[in-house]
Amino acid sequence: MKKKYLSGILFTEHYNTGRLSGMVSDRPSSDDRQQPDFFRDPNLLLCFGNHETDQVFIKDDLVIAVDGIIYNRKELIERLNLKPSSNATVNDAEIVHHAYKYWGSDFCKFLFGDWCAVLWDRNLRSLTIGRDHFGNSVLYYHQTDTFLAFSTSRESLYQFGTPRSKIDEMTIAQHLVSWPITSPPEFLYDRSANRLKPGHYLSAKPGYFNLHQYWSLKDTRVQNSKSRNDYAEGLRDILIKVISERASVTDALGSMLSGGLDSGSVTALSARYLRDQGKSIDAYTSVPIPDATLFAEGRFGNELEYALALVRDAGNISHHQIVCPGYSPVQAVRDCLNITGDPVHGSSNIFWVLDIFRAAAANGNKLVFTGQMGNAGISWTGDVFSRPLTNQINEFGLATWAKKRIKQAIPSTIANPLRHLCTQQNWSHSAILPKFAERLNMHVERINDPNLRHNRSALDTRFAILKPTNPGLGSFHHALGRFLGITISDPTTDSRVLEYCLSVPDHIFFDPQTGYDRWLIREAMKGILPDQIRLNKMRGRQASDLLTRLRLHQEDVEAALTEIQDVAAPYLNLPHMRNVWQRIKTEDNQNVSDLATTVLMRGIMAGLYIRRLTERGN
Repeated sequence: MKKKYLSGILFTEHYNTGRLSGMVSDRPSSDDRQQPDFFRDPNLLLCFGNHETDQVFIKDDLVIAVDGIIYNRKELIERLNLKPSSNATVNDAEIVHHAYKYWGSDFCKFLFGDWCAVLWDRNLRSLTIGRDHFGNSVLYYHQTDTFLAFSTSRESLYQFGTPRSKIDEMTIAQHLVSWPITSPPEFLYDRSANRLKPGHYLSAKPGYFNLHQYWSLKDTRVQNSKSRNDYAEGLRDILIKVISERASVTDALGSMLSGGLDSGSVTALSARYLRDQGKSIDAYTSVPIPDATLFAEGRFGNELEYALALVRDAGNISHHQIVCPGYSPVQAVRDCLNITGDPVHGSSNIFWVLDIFRAAAANGNKLVFTGQMGNAGISWTGDVFSRPLTNQINEFGLATWAKKRIKQAIPSTIANPLRHLCTQQNWSHSAILPKFAERLNMHVERINDPNLRHNRSALDTRFAILKPTNPGLGSFHHALGRFLGITISDPTTDSRVLEYCLSVPDHIFFDPQTGYDRWLIREAMKGILPDQIRLNKMRGRQASDLLTRLRLHQEDVEAALTEIQDVAAPYLNLPHMRNVWQRIKTEDNQNVSDLATTVLMRGIMAGLYIRRLTERGN
């Protein structure tokens, strides 16, 4: 059966409505299901998707559909004075109905979760499309003079007459050189459809369209407390609130569990919440292939020991070790492109990521937590230059510290030309074709990117990591969850958590007495996380056994390189990729392991994506 997605079109009298005739012919009778498949008005067609995930509410000339989950349901039901007796049956679309009635177009501000909502006001003939502050959701849209089409699936847009995907060369180039894609933010990898940015909503009428921002992380202001411990207690309180809200929506909760602070904190707090109810949580840890040679210079390549420490400490965690020995990293890349449609940054990690969520879905988990975005939020290290002066000098040494301080003082208008003159174009750690990079003027464009400037502040560095208006971050987990029939959620991206973390003065994240960075989360999790994790200064490295896995699946690598050799030749340095592949077969060292990630795997993902578009006639 073909999957259905929440989608629709708002059109003028000049739109060819013949395209829509086949979309509404298979409507089931009212006896088949309580909820309709679609809603039709003179200027609007709204198609409802998977009835297990999309929710519909029609009342008072308002038609509302919601994709995803709103987590602060209980709070909203109380605030909106909904009858307690309806709490068991009210769905998220009904909550949105009341929120819209109460707050108008500001309703989005008060809904926390992973969601998109579509509202059609039949009296005003107006359409409102909103999405969460910063969650795992996606909504694509395409606007012309005669229509506005929208959907939670880009493929579904094509039925309304939107153009097919076409490659965006700059974003492909940025993917290849691991240059964070921040602009243009509305579309990634192709320009056939925009993606609604987090913290935004659309308002439209036939022939009219406008984009509004209702929330911005950059509006956060620093707050001062009387003591350091107040900051830690505040973080612990907001994490408990956010995780409890999410954990309360299901009896089948799962969590990704590495050996680090972020996923460890999310899993530990979830287990603590469930323990009070006599329940347990499933946790999934990626484990390297037994006897594989691991490459994780300066880090630990097997996080199992730390994960097990939390499992023992919590007592109500059902632990699942994910080895996926027969899963080819290249096949995982193919699977990822089939599911999401776009390249993803961590191409060498896809095999274990997909297997973890497959295992969670097969195990019956309905909601699965991650802690992916903690690095710039709950576990931010604190900028080195926010620390006491003596610690700064001890960290770098006097000479290096002085050079860094001087560099920080030089304005970008002077520093950028100097960087251009003093740095060479070297793409050897990527799969990009040098001529392609030269044609796009990549070297200069990268130097001039304000998000990569040499003297950016600690706050700007955190925004560059979080990319709070980038619509691509949540789309991968949304698409993967939809494909597997689960919801993937990251409590560390909750806007209330992020606002709190950014309100903490930067110097608080480092403790000069103990020398610990990431002090805020370490202190907040005292007595909750075992000290083996809480006080660990080492970071893990996933896919540290990548070389072994690639060697076990040589035929897949060869097949992929053969498939992309013609179509991707204008973009990829294929001789360099093949040279790296030959080194992978015989060499065991950290440099080759790094090249396997940055050159071979990232290049294969880009090449297979380009081939997909080429095969579709673009």
